[in-house]
Amino acid sequence: MRLISLIIGAAFAVPLAAAGQDQLGSPGNQGQSTGPGGQGQFQSSGAGQGAAFQRAPMPSFGGVNPIQSHTMELLQREEVKRELHITLKQRQAMDEATNSSQQQLATQFSQLRNNPDMQKIRSLPPEQRQQAMQEFMQANVQQMVAQYQSWQGEITEKVKQILKPEQIKRLNELDLQYRGSMAMADPRVAERVKLSSESRNQVARIHGDYQAKTQQMRQEFYQQMRDANAPNTGQAPRGQLGQVRPPVQTNTMQIQQKLDAAKKDAEEKVVAFLSPEEKQNWIAAQGERFTFRKDYPNGGQRRQGLLGG
Repeated sequence: MRLISLIIGAAFAVPLAAAGQDQLGSPGNQGQSTGPGGQGQFQSSGAGQGAAFQRAPMPSFGGVNPIQSHTMELLQREEVKRELHITLKQRQAMDEATNSSQQQLATQFSQLRNNPDMQKIRSLPPEQRQQAMQEFMQANVQQMVAQYQSWQGEITEKVKQILKPEQIKRLNELDLQYRGSMAMADPRVAERVKLSSESRNQVARIHGDYQAKTQQMRQEFYQQMRDANAPNTGQAPRGQLGQVRPPVQTNTMQIQQKLDAAKKDAEEKVVAFLSPEEKQNWIAAQGERFTFRKDYPNGGQRRQGLLGG
């Protein structure tokens, strides 16, 4: 689970392999997909390492996860704040709420980091450390997930008290536009759009195929990066001033283009399968069209077309 890997990596400063992206919602979801609900219903996101409103998120290679709600991430974007008419008082209140909750979460992970078993893992030779860490993660992942879900639920409830119902409604609409039409693979979104059982199964199949295809693309890319590593350094070749050399940079652009093309193809397939009524429901669920900044990290590309997807 990519999110849990990020959490553990932040807590223990030990590199972990990322394997997909899990979605963590508010308490009660237990790792199930979360998506925009009805008017006035705020959805949490798996923002990873704490969603600080005052700090832009780290870029996510491959773009936006369509079955994960990104409302907390979107609240960090200035153009979204302007669209929602977030006041200075609301911004300050969200920052205070986030900082307080982050400190609590950091304390919890600090305690886990100082676990005696972790001290032993750090002292192991490199060839044994990774296996020991994986075993430790398997033994403690549920605890860490529960802690993160508790934190996410707490911050979500605080933000619900800060935003107005109309702001929450618009935020959920923007979240759907940001995620694209494969968001309907999220059961809660499918329910909101009133997809038939047949459409739900088809959308789930398309999304599953998309995940498998893009996962293979990423694995091939990472293998190419490993092959390009300088001998015995474990570091990718770098040019002057720490810049990635042109061949690696070019490869990164190429894989991103392939991932974007795969997502567009999958979204087109989803929309093409919908009935006329389902298409109208999907359009209505997104509200008025909005253009996200292209130059923003983590999938801030312009999202237009595909019936709003």
